[in-house]
Amino acid sequence: MIDPSGDLLGLPSDIMQIPLFPNYLIPGIILLVCLGIWPLITAWGLITMRDCGWAERLNIFKKLHWSWAFSLYISITLIIWISVETYILNGVAFIHLFYIALGLAIEIVTVLPHVQEAYLKSSAGNEF
Repeated sequence: MIDPSGDLLGLPSDIMQIPLFPNYLIPGIILLVCLGIWPLITAWGLITMRDCGWAERLNIFKKLHWSWAFSLYISITLIIWISVETYILNGVAFIHLFYIALGLAIEIVTVLPHVQEAYLKSSAGNEF
């Protein structure tokens, strides 16, 4: 975000020939918020199991703690981000495969029965 042209990171500017994004600024902000700040808030929630009103409103899995749902949301966001990136780049690098695998691993761990049980709202006071 410091250099929206991408020169600082050595990113070619011709990749960003998308009418929606004239440079790397908006994708950088989206990446910072969705895959930077949001996962930190989620990790805090997963560890502390604290209530959070605004996060709970975004939780579509009402029986489970909001941080469990956010973990699932983040994995889906990561997979979609990398998929769109590989589409725009018209190619796949090892790092893309790594992050797709990471997104799938987060999804798999999140939906494991014992993980879901740990984040049931009725067991919010229990230790892991």
